[in-house]
This record gives sequence, C-alpha cells and structure tokens, in this order.
Amino acid sequence: MEQLKGVACVACRGQLFESRVHRGVALVRDGGLLLDYDVYSCPPSGGAAA
Repeated sequence: MEQLKGVACVACRGQLFESRVHRGVALVRDGGLLLDYDVYSCPPSGGAAA
C-alpha cells in the first residue's frame, strides 16, 4: 500500500525521497470503483531523475 501512497518505490519497495521518478499510473479496483494512483521509483544509480 505504501507504493500506492507514493512513499515507497514501486520496484524495490524502498523509501522514496524528493529525487523519486514518476513511473506511471496503477489502476486498482475497490469493489465497483476503479481507482488510479501515480506510482514512483528510485532514481537511476547516477542520482539524476530521468
């Protein structure tokens, strides 16, 4: 759930900081509702956001 909140990396589940990289939108069903969440990942190893 932390990944959907934008505080954990969608790839490694590590804690994200300001240098996070937007990776897309996750669609999740909650009963009859379709919810969308922006998901983020850690930056590339060089430290610069792509």
